[in-house]
Amino acid sequence: MSSDAHHHQSASSPAPPDDVLWPPEFLCPISARPMSDPVIVPSGQTYERNCVSAWLESGQTHCYINGESLLGDGHSASLISNRSLHSAIRRFCQSYDLPLPSPPSIEEARLCVANLLRPTAQPDPNVWTLAPGSFSPLDPRPSAPPLEPRVIHSATNLKPDQVSAFSFPVSPRIPSGFHSDYANDDQGGDIPSRFTQRLLRHDVAEKEAAVHDLRQLTRTDLSCRSTLASDKGLLNALFELSTSRSLQAQSDSVATIVNLSLEKENKVQLVRAGALQFLLDVLRNGCSESRGHAAAAIFSLAVEEENRSVIAAIGGIPLLLELLGTGGGRDIAAAAEDAALALYYLSLHAANRIKMIHAGAVPILARRARRTAGVIGGGSASADDGVVRARCFMILYNLATLDEGRRALLGSDVLDSATEAIVGAKGAGPVVEQAVALMLLMVGKGKARLVDTGPDCSLLYELRRLASQGSGRTKEKADALLQVLREAHAAEFEDYGGGGGGREGTTPPVAGSSGWTSYHEANTARF
Repeated sequence: MSSDAHHHQSASSPAPPDDVLWPPEFLCPISARPMSDPVIVPSGQTYERNCVSAWLESGQTHCYINGESLLGDGHSASLISNRSLHSAIRRFCQSYDLPLPSPPSIEEARLCVANLLRPTAQPDPNVWTLAPGSFSPLDPRPSAPPLEPRVIHSATNLKPDQVSAFSFPVSPRIPSGFHSDYANDDQGGDIPSRFTQRLLRHDVAEKEAAVHDLRQLTRTDLSCRSTLASDKGLLNALFELSTSRSLQAQSDSVATIVNLSLEKENKVQLVRAGALQFLLDVLRNGCSESRGHAAAAIFSLAVEEENRSVIAAIGGIPLLLELLGTGGGRDIAAAAEDAALALYYLSLHAANRIKMIHAGAVPILARRARRTAGVIGGGSASADDGVVRARCFMILYNLATLDEGRRALLGSDVLDSATEAIVGAKGAGPVVEQAVALMLLMVGKGKARLVDTGPDCSLLYELRRLASQGSGRTKEKADALLQVLREAHAAEFEDYGGGGGGREGTTPPVAGSSGWTSYHEANTARF
């Protein structure tokens, strides 16, 4: 068959056989259809490109899954190809001899969005509709991020009864050949022992198949996670595979640990079973994909308060900082986001903040919070890097609550990083809010003169704009920061009309203009 003919067949007959179960993370949350062109949005979720474009086109500015803002820079949404997920979908299709999913047309995508937004009084029977109040816009306060790591860095929160608006079946049945050793076994309790036997066999191919099946099972069958995580023999066999020379077995084993860790009751149990030692070893020596999964697993485990001191005690902080500060491809960028989330949760424990400071966290976080963070290590800047930058400012904020942390931050270029974030974003997104909050905390105790408010200062212009045109807590914080700066530089503000609360003021003269010389002389001597 020619390649053109094969392409035509894939486009015209996208439906897989009826006995195939599509993993939930392969499905677009808007269309409930396997994704052809998955893209990551600023909220961290993944959607089909045409579907999220239609969602934005309809005037929706918040993520359908978690309600976070999709306007990462305050004006437009950045859509980043999720190459990792796209490759996983291709491998799945190859494994079951399926045609690759074809993208919905923009018209089909608009229909999906219209169905989701349809009033619930007369729902379309073929589409799961969006219930009013199912999510709220992102609370702009510095707060805990979402509690689930991205196992494959994709959206996994589909509702159980969500079905497609198209003729693309998603069957609840088991794929042919999938975990065949127990697919027809009614004794659920035998599943851990059967998997353990397969994982301990000497044949490498059989081990790879077993751990791949286990990953599939823990991803799609939530009810089995607690049973599997309570079996010590299975966990030991799984942990051993995390150091396998087979990169596929290594990746699948760590991803399985992530899946198991999503259940709250498993988080402490996995740590007590010794999972952390293996995860940290993967961070040290694993392939890039496995390191990403390990970061996601540690993030998931760090959500549980009891685990935070343990993660720090066995050396997790330096490894997470190293991963966060590493530039590179998209896999590393996604891993860096999970590392930032893990570090954020660890920073909620006071003793861990001291450990972070001593581990050199401040300069790493300050560099990563900069606009050019994606270029660190020779990589290219990522358009969704704002998620990581916002988390870095949140961690720095937590460190600054300690006297030792404040001293470390004041001795670094953190204020420059915050200034750059506020001035460079030209909007009121999470990066700007966290940067303003951090600056306010740092300069609010007699340190305001460390902030450059010279005649050519763009920071003041942006703060005034946020105080007058912003909303919510960003507006409040910008106004408060302006007040602090105004009190510290009262003479300058009196001469040129600066101030908080969005008051109109005269802009300082520009270099070379009349009045510049006297302004410059008056303000260069104040420090």
